[in-house]
Amino acid sequence: MQTNFNTTGIVNDELKNLMVRLQDQTARKEDYIIPSMDLLSLNTDYGRESVFSDRAENYPRSFLRVEGSGGLRTKEFAINDHALGQVATDLDIPVRALRNIRQNQKAQEHMDQVVTELFQARSDKKKMLRTFASTESSPIANRDGTLRAFVSSGFKPFDNVDLMAAVLPSMNESVADWKVVRGDISETKMYLQLKSNKIEGAGANVRDIMALGIGLSNSEVGAGSISLYQMLWTLVCLNGMQRGYKHAERHLQTAKNTETWEMLKDETKALDNKATAAKMSDIVEELSKPESFENLMEEMRIAGQDKLGDGSAATAASAIDKVVEVVKLQKSDSEGVLAGLMDTLQQDGYRGEPVSRATIANAITAHAHKVDIDRRPEFETAAGRVLDLSPNQWERLVA
Repeated sequence: MQTNFNTTGIVNDELKNLMVRLQDQTARKEDYIIPSMDLLSLNTDYGRESVFSDRAENYPRSFLRVEGSGGLRTKEFAINDHALGQVATDLDIPVRALRNIRQNQKAQEHMDQVVTELFQARSDKKKMLRTFASTESSPIANRDGTLRAFVSSGFKPFDNVDLMAAVLPSMNESVADWKVVRGDISETKMYLQLKSNKIEGAGANVRDIMALGIGLSNSEVGAGSISLYQMLWTLVCLNGMQRGYKHAERHLQTAKNTETWEMLKDETKALDNKATAAKMSDIVEELSKPESFENLMEEMRIAGQDKLGDGSAATAASAIDKVVEVVKLQKSDSEGVLAGLMDTLQQDGYRGEPVSRATIANAITAHAHKVDIDRRPEFETAAGRVLDLSPNQWERLVA
């Protein structure tokens, strides 16, 4: 069933493309509750092409076979990389081992048997299988589709279209005049980020014009929560930083809550989703108000006055490795953040100014443009951590 979105005020090509992909995925989604894991078996095929992440390349492909029961026929699903990792985690097998062993066909045959026996040993566990059905353009060797998630039977399916339907009406009617900056779907998550065309102000200095932003993300496959958060956008470069309020709701239940969730009728689960949607709508409405923006701007102004050491570019460049470590990025990100610093020092609001907390935060978000979409939130939140560093932590960066 197609979901209709009222997006008159905020629609652009970015949002249109995202919505087309959402509608296509929604049409292909199929979920199965497997009453017993002894109905499952694993086999690996070395003779066909991979369809993981829409790539056509030679690669061993694992398939999950589900024996027919309760009137349903036997089905077989190609397992994408994310779901294979979930299978490994569920069976207490090192994920890397299960992935790497596929390079050795004979070893994989033994592993398939081990996995199947482990399934049988857990016959009392129920699982939810989230799949995409095959299409004519992607027949997956005439099998039944792609397994995209192997999750608990207590998984709450509040899906991407549910989140969009909940928040877009509030955004569309907001005085903030929201416009979409980014809309992406990866194998595991959906992201939507918007900026206000009306709620703007000076950040680190009078030339550093920033705008209020709002972001949302969701994972239909157990890779993250339903999230809404405030953002700040630097307009000259559209670097985005997560800052201010954040709200998250879990898909995965605790063991106790899973038992309760399984007792609920479908109608009751639908009411629970309706309540979640109403909360998301209310939160978006509140985050769209200008009152909190001025508080965020004051943080940036203070950050703009807090120099890093002597404020020179050379001092900042020498401190990048420590910055990357203290804000919990990967060591390999240092080069990219340094490039982001050089870019930042050439833009309005930072050119000719001493390097400050605000400069470093912007340097981190500058590199977010160049990383995989599933890593962007790391950089957007890491930039906020720069503003939260204690005076001692800040001073130690150049010690």
